[in-house]
Amino acid sequence: MLDNVALPLLYQGLAPAVRAAQSLAVLETLGIADKAGQRPDDLSGGQKQRVAIARALVAQPALMIADEPTGSLDPRHADEVMTLLCELNQAGMALVMVTHDLVLAARAKSRWRIAAGRIVHD
Repeated sequence: MLDNVALPLLYQGLAPAVRAAQSLAVLETLGIADKAGQRPDDLSGGQKQRVAIARALVAQPALMIADEPTGSLDPRHADEVMTLLCELNQAGMALVMVTHDLVLAARAKSRWRIAAGRIVHD
C-alpha cells in the first residue's frame, strides 16, 4: 500500500526514501500508517478510502476534487478526514467536494446545490 500512496511522488522524481517518508507521514495523519505494508485486498472499505485520500494529498496539491470523500467512513473517521480537508483548505489548498451528507456540506465555506434542475448558491 505504501507504494500506492507514494506513486504521485515517483512522477515528481523524488528519491525512494523521501517518497516513503512523506507517504508514511500522510498515512499517519489519516490513522492508517500501521497498514502501510498491507495489500489493498487486506483493507476495509474505509481504510481503502483513506488510502485514496492519502494518495491524493501526498504531493500537496493546490487543488483537490473529492467525490464523496467520507462515503465509506464511519462517523469518527469521516469527521477526522473532513477536519483535515478543512485545515488544508484554510492553509490554501482549494477543495471542491461533492457530497450528499448535509452535515459535511454545512462545514464548507461556500455551497452550491442542484435544486429542481438548477444550480443554486447557498
